[in-house]
Amino acid sequence: MDHVKLLKFPYPFQAALAICSDIDGTSWDNFVAIHQFLNSNQNTIYGKGLSLPIGDSFWMYDLQKNHNKAFSYFDNIKGKKADYAPAMRELIQAGILDVLHSYGNFSAETDFNRKLALQAIEELDKYNLKLKVWTNHGGLDSSQNIGSQSAGKGDILVEENVADGSSFYHADLLINYGFKFFWDCERSLTSVVGQDRSANWTEAFWDSPLYSGPKKKAKSIAKGLLFLLDKIYAKVAKNNLAGWLPIDMTNSLIHKDRLRDGNTCFRFTRFGNGRMDWQDDLPLLLNNKVLEKLRDQKGFMILYLHLGDLKRKSENFPLTQPVVAAFQLLADLFHSGKLWIETTSRVLTYNFIHQNLDWEFRELATKIIIKINGINNCQFFSPLYADDLCGLSFVIPSAKDVCFLLKDNPLAIKIQKHANVQIAMLPIRQMEWPL
Repeated sequence: MDHVKLLKFPYPFQAALAICSDIDGTSWDNFVAIHQFLNSNQNTIYGKGLSLPIGDSFWMYDLQKNHNKAFSYFDNIKGKKADYAPAMRELIQAGILDVLHSYGNFSAETDFNRKLALQAIEELDKYNLKLKVWTNHGGLDSSQNIGSQSAGKGDILVEENVADGSSFYHADLLINYGFKFFWDCERSLTSVVGQDRSANWTEAFWDSPLYSGPKKKAKSIAKGLLFLLDKIYAKVAKNNLAGWLPIDMTNSLIHKDRLRDGNTCFRFTRFGNGRMDWQDDLPLLLNNKVLEKLRDQKGFMILYLHLGDLKRKSENFPLTQPVVAAFQLLADLFHSGKLWIETTSRVLTYNFIHQNLDWEFRELATKIIIKINGINNCQFFSPLYADDLCGLSFVIPSAKDVCFLLKDNPLAIKIQKHANVQIAMLPIRQMEWPL
């Protein structure tokens, strides 16, 4: 028998998309209206719900005096729970709220401290609410942010202040809790459509949909020329012209990173532009050309957006008609098996597991055994659970029965038979709207 082959995407999809929305500016009522339409099959103000597995982010705290206020789990920093906190717990358990967009809407440096981080983590742990994805929020004064590319202090260990909770340091709490992936700042944005596939200079700096019009193209080309100059300079001087690069041409979705306290974490890339991150921009960011290219190039893509906030505040909330039409197109692609749409957490987990999977197969007289041993050279997903493996699909050039094992424990599988092969897939748990 020929070798069993692991497919790049869950069968039958040829590309993957997640919409990673920052919660800024989103009221609770607007959030519910948006996701009832996206996640359920109920009748909504926009028509029949689309049953799309699209997630979102949330805050544990929101200082109402700050710009871009949104709903949050706590009503205040003392830990008084909001009226919709129980509903938020249901949404986290359902996988719809799957990203913590930092602890809260803190803008001034003094707004945040370790005690607030500990209170938030303890509350999540109390209800066994497990999240894997963190995204930074706020500008230079947001002291809670982590990562060397940010100006935050959340991963800078100041031992004398940790005990009394007065410091900004909290990265140890995130790691111990179970966060695995983080996004730091706009330097981790890309203009390339689709990651984990080969990319070139032209599509990054000339042909990207993010740079339409002569002014934007001129700026993009200038960045591209700086990029080329920097590469030449680095070969000679062994360092870079500047502390930043306009784009990462390895075009990887996930990068192994080390926080400033020494902890290992994995930073991910989002597709987008800091000036095109409003709901209004969605139809351009995911137009037909972009979606076709994503599928043709067989890429993974996580979109940077503020889904609950509009550039033109006079527009009717919560969704404009062009955005509704864009989501209806996405639903057609998803339900027809052309584009895998999932939450940020699931796409990142799948991508990481797929790239680091330790597996083997054996052919016996009557069946094929595929055994999952774990993750190569990484204890980050240890122990490995069956839910971590959802979507993995294997082409098997044999009509024999198929058995999946995680270590020595059998896993439920879904089989699709074709003329000369069969596809064995670890089923994806369907998302259900709980409200």
